[in-house]
Formats: sequence, C-alpha cells, structure tokens
Amino acid sequence: MQSELILVVEDNDEIRESISSILDVNGFEVLSASGAREAFDILEDQLEIPDLIISDIRMPGMDGYEFLDELREMDRYRNVPFVFLTALGEDHHRSLALEKGSDGYIVKPFQPESLVATIRNRINRIHQMEKFADAQLDRTRYVLLQVLSHELRTPLTYVMGGFALLKEEMEMTGSLEMERDADMVNHIFDVVESGTKRLFRVAEQTSMLAELMTGHAARHWEQISQVTSISSIVYNVVDALHSYTVNKGIDIKVVDDSDAAIYGVENMLSKAFFEVLHNAIHFSPKGSEVRVRYYTNNRKVITTVEDTGRGIKKEDQHKVFDMMHQSDREKYEDQGLGLGLTLTKGIIEAHNGKISLASEFGVGTTVTIELPIHGA
Repeated sequence: MQSELILVVEDNDEIRESISSILDVNGFEVLSASGAREAFDILEDQLEIPDLIISDIRMPGMDGYEFLDELREMDRYRNVPFVFLTALGEDHHRSLALEKGSDGYIVKPFQPESLVATIRNRINRIHQMEKFADAQLDRTRYVLLQVLSHELRTPLTYVMGGFALLKEEMEMTGSLEMERDADMVNHIFDVVESGTKRLFRVAEQTSMLAELMTGHAARHWEQISQVTSISSIVYNVVDALHSYTVNKGIDIKVVDDSDAAIYGVENMLSKAFFEVLHNAIHFSPKGSEVRVRYYTNNRKVITTVEDTGRGIKKEDQHKVFDMMHQSDREKYEDQGLGLGLTLTKGIIEAHNGKISLASEFGVGTTVTIELPIHGA
C-alpha cells in the first residue's frame, strides 16, 4: 500500500526536521519546506497531491493563514486536509484557524503520538468522506439511468408500434399514390424510424448499465449462462450490422483463426461485441475496411476489432470506458450518451474477461477483448 504523502511547512529547521523524522518513522512519505513560498514551489514540481499539509502560522514572508487562504483558492489543493502546528495557543487563534478552513490545530510543544494520531484521524476522515461521496454518486447514477431508461422506453414502445401500424395502413390503402409524394413520405418514415430506433437503443443501454452497476446482471447471468462459440457471436453481430455497414460503405473482414467455446450469456456477449463493432464502423471513413480477428492464446480466446478511423487522442484513451465520455465530442458532435464502451466493459468483466484499447490519432483504433476458453 502506498504511503500517505505529508507536506510540512515550518521555518524552524530543528522543529521541521523533528516533525519529518516522526512522520517518517510512522510510515509517512514527507516533503518539507521552510516557508509558504518554498511550499508552493514544491507543490508546483510535485505530480502527486499531498494527503495532508502541516503548517506553522508565524513564518516570515507569508504567514500560515495567508498560505491556507491561497491554497483554498486553488482547485487542485482546495480539499487537501490542512493542520496548523503552532505555538499560538490562544482561543482567538484557534477560532481564526477554523474560520479559514483548517482541519486541525496542534499547539507546540506537542507529543509525537498526538501529532501522528491527529494526522491519521484527518486522513481517514477524508477517505471515509470520499467513499461516501463515491457511493452516493454511484447511487445517483443508478437512479438516473433507471429513470432515463423507463422514461424513454415506455413512450417509444407506443411510438414504434403506432409508426409501424401507420406505415402498413398507408401502404395497404394506397395512400402513397404519386411517386414523388411516395418518395418524400418514405424519406420521412425513414427519418422517424431511425430516430426512434436510436432512442430505443439508448433506453436499452441505460437499463443494462443500471443492472451492471448494482451487480444484479452478473448474479442473474450465472444462472442462465451456457456454452457457446466465439464464431457464433461474431458472425451474428456482423449480420446484425450488415445494413449499417452497407450504408456506410464499409467492408468487414473476419479472420477466424479459432472456434473456441466460451461460457456465458450469448445475447449479452453479442451486445458487447455489437457496441465495439458498431463504433468501428461508425468512426471509419467510407470505403475503408474494419478487420475482426479472433484466435486462442494461453487458455483465452482473443478478439480484435481494428479500424482505420480518426483514432483517439492519447490524453483521452484512459477515459474511453468511463460513463458518458466521448473523445472530441464538442468538435464531432457524435450521437448518443457515450455508454457503449462502458456497457461493453461491464459485460465482458462480468464474464471474467478483459477489454483494452490501443489507438493512434488520425490512424485508427484496435479494441481487444479477452475471454476465458470454456473447460481450459
């Protein structure tokens, strides 16, 4: 486990070295500065954010109160726990420290045990608050996804059903008599159908993601999993995307170097592969090729989906599986909520697999899915 990082700001060399030694002996990693300005220089050069800052109040140049004020104005350090360690024991100094946003106040001379206990208490408290905030965020996301899924799916069921009946009725009664009008109305039907299908896909994605987040999906899938083959999944997905592929002018090349058996829920795994292949087609230029290959290696079946699309910037690649993230969304205005790869990752991991991505901006992207071979 990585040691907590503590920044000690104290102008007295002897006290600063004593504090640093106490913290080092107790397993902390320590940075030290003789004043506030030196502390800011250290923070500027330090990639890691300190877990806690200890500071004296009376220091030459910028005092501890001013130091804390500046830190609280900086987004990067605003929430870092801050403890004063000072000889100023009067009540009005304690009150001022609390008003400034200090998380603790230790008066010199101090007992080493008291110093260490105060630091651990403050760090543990922050960690507890972060865990609680993360749990609340996950709960909020889950509720949001449930509501969004329900509010989309219910009206869309009526829209899609009514739309199909209307189109069938118009065709049967010959309402589309003039060829020019028929072309126009058919175009309108196509636009409406495309939009409702897209919304229905979003509803399905949000519903599935909510199930994955709570663990309900994985528990249910354990009961209904069966042996299937990787080739069956791949070719079914390719067939399902055939019309989209044709419309985009993309050629799908499948290289099947294995027909390994895997264990899982076939339609869920198909959804995961569908999202990956759909993305590859969507982001590929017209007339290009998307290459799908699957093979076995080290008791795993490995599937790669390679495209020659626009690629993903290096700084965005670690976020591609995050919920509602899309690279360069403002520039390209890609449709959807950005749930596809998040959903895929959840499905693959629920099947004891792994998904990864490699991309070069302006060249293309390769997504790799690894799943355990059944019985291997």
